Amino acid sequence: MTEAIENSTQYMSDSDLHAIAQYLHSLPASQASTPAVVDSQQNAMLVGKNVYESQCNACHVSDGSGGRNMIPTLAGNAQVNSADASSLINVMLNGGQGPFTHANPTAAGMPAFAWKLSDSNIANVMTYIRNSWGNAAPPVSSEQVEKARESTHASKWLDADKN
Repeated sequence: MTEAIENSTQYMSDSDLHAIAQYLHSLPASQASTPAVVDSQQNAMLVGKNVYESQCNACHVSDGSGGRNMIPTLAGNAQVNSADASSLINVMLNGGQGPFTHANPTAAGMPAFAWKLSDSNIANVMTYIRNSWGNAAPPVSSEQVEKARESTHASKWLDADKN
């Protein structure tokens, strides 16, 4: 979406945005049910919180609110709450460049964590993010992260050979 934002959507007028909102409002509501929130005392949530506090908190802050116009809000984020976590896992593993916009002239992006975090650490922090601050989404497994690491040719975890 970076290219679409840089070359198109950032230049939309208020009437363009209103027309899009009107169209989206005309569509039928989703019938998907919200999953139960993962218990905050589960191991994945406890470990995930520790990983979040040490690796993510500086940018996304302790309440998941991010940084205005630069760092995405995680709380209430539709992508975070999606049943399919593959896009989030990919960004966590491989990072992502933010779009250059008037509101984000630095094009702040997400660093890659594939080299820095194990599959279980990434799974745990994704589970934590997807079930904190009012979010509710299925947990992420180490196997999902391992498959994504292989399919996207993400870097190997730096300590992988020590296991």
